[in-house]
Amino acid sequence: MSFPFCYQTEFVLDRSHYEECFDETAKPLPGLRPYAKAASFVLVGFALLALPIEDVIGYLFMGLGLIEGLSVNFRRPWWLWRQLMSKAANHSVNFVLDEEGIKINSDYVNQQINWSQIDSITLTPKGYLLKIGKGRSYISRRILSDEANAFVRGKMQSAA
Repeated sequence: MSFPFCYQTEFVLDRSHYEECFDETAKPLPGLRPYAKAASFVLVGFALLALPIEDVIGYLFMGLGLIEGLSVNFRRPWWLWRQLMSKAANHSVNFVLDEEGIKINSDYVNQQINWSQIDSITLTPKGYLLKIGKGRSYISRRILSDEANAFVRGKMQSAA
């Protein structure tokens, strides 16, 4: 007689956890493509300066281009800062992995993901990337036991 699988652990949403989440889930765009919107704002700003209208509108677009360029360049630190400023940061989270799905509970986060909701599971160097509709979630392997890792790998194969 086999018992249903259930793994439970607790971890802290600290800086290292957020850094790992960003590094494993962010999709880097190659070359200068990420700066296309910023360059477009700057070009529109220059074009507006050439027109016989108020210069402030052109400078506004150029400023938007500068801010957009900085947001591309500093994407990781900005994202980390926002996460670390949230209420959930530096608090412990109860993580449950079982036959039904994944449950994440804390004072500020209550989330349940059923296995039927997950479209695909991708193995990353440090964890698992879950695709759920248009969204994505990340599970770090450092919080999982060997049995829990094997269980998720089994779910990966059954989902494929």
